[in-house]
Amino acid sequence: MAYGEITIDTSELEGMAELLARFPADVQQKLLKPALGAGAAVFMLGVMANTPVRTDFAEGGASNALPPGELKADIRAVAGGRNGRCWLVGAGPATAYVMRWLERGHQLVKGGQLKD
Repeated sequence: MAYGEITIDTSELEGMAELLARFPADVQQKLLKPALGAGAAVFMLGVMANTPVRTDFAEGGASNALPPGELKADIRAVAGGRNGRCWLVGAGPATAYVMRWLERGHQLVKGGQLKD
C-alpha cells in the first residue's frame, strides 16, 4: 500500500489475523491496542511534519489567526471506540477548524447554507 511518499510492505503480515485469533480475547486486546497506538504515533508524526507553521503573525489584535506553531502543537492521536482498536489522528478541538480548511479548502457560505 502506498500513501503519498510513504510505502508500507504488508507481504510478511499474511496470516497475522489467524495467529492473533488463537489468543484469548483479553490477550488480543493487550497485544493489539499498543501496536495500533504505535502505528498511530508514526502517522501523527507524519501529520506534524507536513503541517504548515505560520510565520507572519500580526501583533496588536489585528488578526484572529492562530499564533505561529499552535496548529502543529495541537496534533494528537487518541484511542477511540469501545475497545480502543480505533485511533484518531488530527487536531484538537481548538484548532480542528483550521485543519479542516487546510485539508478540504474553505468556501464562502451566505444565507446559512452552501449553494452549488
